[in-house]
Amino acid sequence: GLRAALATGTRVELMPKRAHDAVDDDQVAAVELSDGEPQPERQIALWRASTFCDATVVVEGRSFAAHRLVLASSDFMSTCLQSSMTEQTGRVELHDISASSFELVLEYLYTGKARVAVRSLVELLEAAAMLQVQPLVAELAKVLGAGLAGDNCLDLWATAARLGLPAVKPLKAACLKFACESFADVVSTTSFLSLSCPQLECLIRGRRVHASEETVFAAVIKWARAAQPSPGELSAILQHIHFRDMRPSFVSSEVLTEPLVAEHMQLVAKRLLSDQPQRRIHLEATGRVASLAYTWKVPSFSVSGDSEGRVYSPIFRSGGDEWQLKLSKGGEVEGYLGIFLICPNAVGDVTVKADFTLKLHNQTPRKSVQKWAEHEFKHTAKPHMGWINEDWGWQKFIELEKLSAGFLVDDTLTVEVSIERRNE
Repeated sequence: GLRAALATGTRVELMPKRAHDAVDDDQVAAVELSDGEPQPERQIALWRASTFCDATVVVEGRSFAAHRLVLASSDFMSTCLQSSMTEQTGRVELHDISASSFELVLEYLYTGKARVAVRSLVELLEAAAMLQVQPLVAELAKVLGAGLAGDNCLDLWATAARLGLPAVKPLKAACLKFACESFADVVSTTSFLSLSCPQLECLIRGRRVHASEETVFAAVIKWARAAQPSPGELSAILQHIHFRDMRPSFVSSEVLTEPLVAEHMQLVAKRLLSDQPQRRIHLEATGRVASLAYTWKVPSFSVSGDSEGRVYSPIFRSGGDEWQLKLSKGGEVEGYLGIFLICPNAVGDVTVKADFTLKLHNQTPRKSVQKWAEHEFKHTAKPHMGWINEDWGWQKFIELEKLSAGFLVDDTLTVEVSIERRNE
């Protein structure tokens, strides 16, 4: 909570604990709000002395004397004061607000400032929103938005959405952005499990979440087990998961075996096949040898490679076979990075059939580029080159100029490959 005040330059102090505060600490962290428009000093002095006050506001049995002219700067109070009964008596009774919150709002209306316990910021925001004190709403939204954390952003997001005021729109947007960027922290909270179906849809749609599709799927299943959505609601959520970007081994071992997904298998199949009509979905592992993903980090990428811009990975083993990755820095197609897979095992009459996924990592996970293919690797004769192990992949995997947009980190490129050999 203190991060909110520190990040915005708001003054932070420790205020003495009042007798009725049920806390263990002798002092409570507080922030000083000061963006309001103060009344003239003479007006403030008259208010503090309860002089010439022509209105009384009753909240939770407590009476607050004030001047109607000052109270009218609250749109809500202005409306209340114009009722025939109030005009005669000058008395307004408020409900759905605490006396302590109204006291702070009144202080802000007169002095343009208020000293608020950090733990009371949300309660004060709701009070200010109810009373329609726009400058206070805007300042509180700014302070709360600067102090977002994994354990509060979803609750603040829900509060901002419920209030629906223009002044809290920046807070609502900041909460959603933070939740997407800190998805791993957010999904571990009880607030995540309490999200409504529309809220979860809003969170994961459009590839905004900074997490892999495998992580998003696991989070959705965790939410579904707790929230127990209807089949229609779960179907709406699954529509936003990009199953085609998952490792084939994860799809086989986690997605296709998940009981909650069983009645949505047609939807999953459709999502898997989108953009890849040639991809076959195997519902059982018969005839396949699954492998773990191999990750290749290419340091000093800008100066690596031979005279034709080719860079080769070390040979690695996967599924009982030897494999190798090849990069082509504009050598195949000018201006493009090519990425290819080679199977040195395919010698003579030996062929190796496999499905594989190549993934170029981005520091923002959902911006990573991933492509899938199936191929029969074999020894190939080429003129003037003799027999060689053919490679298979993409000559135009990505434009070279786009690598600076999060793919190259400290001049290091990260490529991942997942291979599933087919024995049929």
